[in-house]
Amino acid sequence: MANITITVQSLLNTAVYDSYTIADTSTVTQLKSAIQTATNVDPAWFDIVLNESILSGSSTLASLSIITGTVLRTHNKISRLADRETRQKAKLDLAALDRAASGQARATYDITE
Repeated sequence: MANITITVQSLLNTAVYDSYTIADTSTVTQLKSAIQTATNVDPAWFDIVLNESILSGSSTLASLSIITGTVLRTHNKISRLADRETRQKAKLDLAALDRAASGQARATYDITE
């Protein structure tokens, strides 16, 4: 087991890439959990993409030949969530996270308004 440092496109701002140091024996699901811990972005909202292929949750990074310096992309899948209410709430939550990350004072919202 070795730690690797990889770069992953941010779901909050697709022009930004974040670095993560993680064990090469970690799975894609564990990588998504690490991203959730760092950004509060729900793993159900995105897929991880390498060379235009969506990565499977149970595959290890080593088995996918992901090494230090690898750049991964995120694929927003909010539009494929179960129902309209879930999709809308996810969009609002993502926008709130984006506003909070950029330091805007009104980062939260009131669902009743």
